[in-house]
Amino acid sequence: MGRALGITSIGNQNNIINAQSIGQIIINNIGQKRVWIPFVVLSVTILILVTGKRYEFLPKEEASPIQIDSLVEKDNLRDTLQLNQAMPPQKSKIVHDSLTIILDSREGAEIGLKDLIKDQTITIQFEGEIGLGFFAGSSGPDGILGFAEFSYFPNIPHGAVIGRWKEDSDWHFVGGMAEFVVPSSGDQTLEFLVNDADYSNNLGGFQGVIVY
Repeated sequence: MGRALGITSIGNQNNIINAQSIGQIIINNIGQKRVWIPFVVLSVTILILVTGKRYEFLPKEEASPIQIDSLVEKDNLRDTLQLNQAMPPQKSKIVHDSLTIILDSREGAEIGLKDLIKDQTITIQFEGEIGLGFFAGSSGPDGILGFAEFSYFPNIPHGAVIGRWKEDSDWHFVGGMAEFVVPSSGDQTLEFLVNDADYSNNLGGFQGVIVY
């Protein structure tokens, strides 16, 4: 049994030596023939192809919406400009002139307006306070109730501002504010009075503005 064990031990050692020798030979052959180079080259090639495709396609997909949006914005800008050019200018109420007048409670006032246009609107405003005598007291441009028998026009408040186109015989209530429509183109004259038949005891006057 001792010999058998010895032979087995020697056999195992020989097998180990042979395995090591074979492994070393394979490694040496691989190292000498450089078998690993094709694997490395193949791996690098695959990596380059994958990376190249990624950089080739992704920018196009990302750039496409930006280009479309830019075109849409330009088209919208053109449409807006064309729309603005096509729209007529907005007409606004132009104030040609304005006049400040003093309506004396004892004399009235007459104002000449030049270069008017038929159907043009004239805006008139009055403010202030006048004295109408001991019994009637004071009044603003809208007048006061009562004293119809002392008024030019009983149906209009006593002491109120009244006015008319000089060429028109009809007087109209003006008060604190009124609008007159120009009867015909050209120069026209407006007349104003205080609706009081007895001027002798009146005091002061109204301040007015005419806008046309």
